[in-house]
Amino acid sequence: MESEELIKQIKSDLYKEVDDLKRDHLSFKKRISIISNLLIPGVGFLIYGGSYLKGFISFLLFISYNILFFTKIENNVDTSMAVIYYIPAIAIWIVSAAMVAGLDD
Repeated sequence: MESEELIKQIKSDLYKEVDDLKRDHLSFKKRISIISNLLIPGVGFLIYGGSYLKGFISFLLFISYNILFFTKIENNVDTSMAVIYYIPAIAIWIVSAAMVAGLDD
């Protein structure tokens, strides 16, 4: 009788530890996803396992705007105005990171 209670107690402790580890793993995965998304927009979605389409779209938007900016806009505008024209790329970057931070399972 006591051994059954002991086994039940050990099982509940084990399940509690497993749940704690799962929560810690998801928290770590989310932090890594946010940090990687700050480095390259869209990659955080892939690491976290969220919407791959959102990740691809944000990556494509960021890269295409950078290509457009550095090939067309930067050469034709002075430096002070070029900073203003780069704001959409920064907005894509920040919104993408905020979207990754808002992902839940």
